[in-house]
Amino acid sequence: MPEQKRQKKSEMSWPVETVSGKMFYLDGAHCKTTDAAAENPEEKGACGTGDSCGNGVLTVTIPQKDGMDEYDYDPENPAVHIVDMSQNELEVPEDYTEEEKRSDILTYGMIGVKYRNGFEHPEYLESDKIYKITIRTTKLSNIFLPGHRMRVTITSGAKNFMFPNSNTREGFNSETRQKAHITIHRGGAYASGILLPIEESAK
Repeated sequence: MPEQKRQKKSEMSWPVETVSGKMFYLDGAHCKTTDAAAENPEEKGACGTGDSCGNGVLTVTIPQKDGMDEYDYDPENPAVHIVDMSQNELEVPEDYTEEEKRSDILTYGMIGVKYRNGFEHPEYLESDKIYKITIRTTKLSNIFLPGHRMRVTITSGAKNFMFPNSNTREGFNSETRQKAHITIHRGGAYASGILLPIEESAK
């Protein structure tokens, strides 16, 4: 691959005025990393953890076929947000190789979904219903060179960064905790994706 020249630049505003949003949709084989799938490997599907992690794809068109990914979130064993105390900020590149082998990990952006429509009126999720959730991420600027790939990680925990949600109405103050079954829908009527701001001059 020929060497690519990198060039620093500065802007007076964020987001940069010359960017436009482009949607990348989640697609791939059914990923099922639940307790049931652990007991019955044939239920796991083609993506998930270990050697099969990373079989999902991003497409610029809405996948026509309905799809989903599933996992169980256990507040007694949340995924870890790696904190490097030698850095002044939390959002620095870290090695998540071992963490991504977990069965409940499908850029850190966070939301308490009961506040998805505002902090004034919390709305709790109901089982077997599908909800549209928008998660804003932290500021990020990157040059994607030929051959580069983008990774999408979805999880329900961030130990070291926030208290594990108990999956009860009492939230963080609850004395009891319970597991939650999470389903990410994608494709068809319930397509999930990433809205990525791309600088026009860099296309």
